[in-house]
Amino acid sequence: MTIGHVAVSDSGATVRAKINAAIDAANDVPGKADAASVAAAIEAEADARTQADADEVQARQNGDAAVRRLLAPVSGWSGRLAEMSLFATAVTAGKPEDVAPLGAGAYGLSALDGAVVVLAGAATVAPIALTRIEPGRVYRARYVLRRVVDTADPDGDGVRLALHWHTAAMAPLSVQVLEDLLGIAVVSGRQEHTFTFAVADDGQVQAVAPAGGLYVRPFIQTYGSGTTHALLAQIEDITAAVDWSPDVTEFRNGLSAAQTQISLLQSGVSDLQEQVAAFDLRARQAAYQEIDSNADILLSVGASATVIRHTGTLTAARRAVLNTVDAIEGQTFRMVRTGSGAYPLNMRNGATTLKAMMPATWAEFTFDGTGWFLAASGTL
Repeated sequence: MTIGHVAVSDSGATVRAKINAAIDAANDVPGKADAASVAAAIEAEADARTQADADEVQARQNGDAAVRRLLAPVSGWSGRLAEMSLFATAVTAGKPEDVAPLGAGAYGLSALDGAVVVLAGAATVAPIALTRIEPGRVYRARYVLRRVVDTADPDGDGVRLALHWHTAAMAPLSVQVLEDLLGIAVVSGRQEHTFTFAVADDGQVQAVAPAGGLYVRPFIQTYGSGTTHALLAQIEDITAAVDWSPDVTEFRNGLSAAQTQISLLQSGVSDLQEQVAAFDLRARQAAYQEIDSNADILLSVGASATVIRHTGTLTAARRAVLNTVDAIEGQTFRMVRTGSGAYPLNMRNGATTLKAMMPATWAEFTFDGTGWFLAASGTL
């Protein structure tokens, strides 16, 4: 209800009634304490909304990072390590979804090279993506880097260019070092190094995948105290082929099978080479040697003959040590002492004396796969 103004003609009772009505209306307005509570509630609501917005932004960023890591293997990423930051990592082993991307502090901007990964001191960088390697294809690993702060010892603090191979299940298999660069300094400028590799050695590639290696991740690893800008670590398929031809497809399938057979043949050739080497070693051992010495001697397979005649005059006890290095099970040495001197020639297997040979005696020693033993002896 609206309260009228006090008029000149109002009586005292009317004036009092209007004043009391105005007082009653004033008492209905919220007090200061109530107003403060309302302001605090509004502020708390605003803070809650701000925090919720921040949480949503962080969740979106985390989700974006996870999606990019999962998309890394199938992306059109060029291999430049810093241009798509969530596709680079300091970890060389593991599935793409299991390795963490580099932090924001690992990236920099170079006037010469653009976006770069900054490797300060001992550090590693690699793409998150793993590359599938197929038989019958030729690949190129390409690395680009630049030293921007020299180390105290450039010749001792190198940069490693390597591949980390993984199995069909993307489990870490082995590291293959392509080159260790020494002497890299600021004056060296931009460094670009490339290496070719394939599943099987065709005589033209520089590296071959290990057995069971289906996926590979290239990486750059620095040592020492300097600073290096890493620009690129990339795997490219450089095979020149016509993919649409059915004949080419059939040829590739046949080539893959042939490469498998070649691997088996290479293993057999390796075994045969070992056997030939063993026979060759025995053949080279089937010779005569005369030793005229008054000192300790070492008899080694491949360097000493099978039949040895010792003609020296001993003025003190001497040792003839039978070396186990390169010895083959069944290998024999025959020592014939025709020299003089009233002291023994002690034939030894390590610290063990097998036979103390005096003048006009002979002895034969055989290797049992572990050490030498006395097989026969007699007098002349």
